This record gives sequence, C-alpha cells and structure tokens, in this order.
Amino acid sequence: VNDNMADTISKKIIKALPDGRKDARIGILGLAFKPGSDDVRDTPAARIIRKLQEKGYDNIIAYDPVAQAEFARVYPELDIEMCSDRKTICEKASVLVITTAWEEFRDIMEETNSKVIDCRYML
Repeated sequence: VNDNMADTISKKIIKALPDGRKDARIGILGLAFKPGSDDVRDTPAARIIRKLQEKGYDNIIAYDPVAQAEFARVYPELDIEMCSDRKTICEKASVLVITTAWEEFRDIMEETNSKVIDCRYML
C-alpha cells in the first residue's frame, strides 16, 4: 500500500508541475517520519522522492526543521538540495509537497504562490 501511495502522490505532483516539465523544481516539506523527530526510517518523503527520480524528475529541493542531516546520512543515494529555511523553499519551488505534518507548515499557503500538495491532510 505504501509503495502504491508514493506512486499515486508522485503522479499528482507531476500533474501539478507547469506543463509537467522535468526541470521544474519540486519542494518537499518534511523529511522526518513524524513531526518533532529526526527519525527518517521508512519516511514517506524518501519513497516519494525515489518515485519522482525514477520518472526523471531530479530537480528536488527539501526543507525539514530537524531531520535534514539525518535524511542525507540515511539516504545518500537520493541526490536532493537542502534548503536552510521554509522561506527559501517557498521562493524556489514550482510545487510544494507536505510530507511531514510539522506545525510550521500549517500556514504555508500564505507564503507561496506555488501549488501545494498536502499529503498529511493538515491544511
């Protein structure tokens, strides 16, 4: 079920990109398995990023308030750019994808004109 969900979400992300362009920048909000933690074991973000990269979408950036270093350590094969704060990712991404329900993402719509895909049903 989890693998199918990552594929379904990746298709939704691709559909939200301007003209489905493979060079459009995809912003992943949240790398941890759950908010308040740096635990990235079996995180949905890794499955979604992997599916996107398998489909040729390699322009992926990410922001997580706690788990960025741990994610890079555990998933070195997933070549993504880390953003230092949410303002930066909001400015750079063509589409934003909430994959961890961090409370600070609740008002993300106020900071961006980009399409936001809420995988955690928090908006």
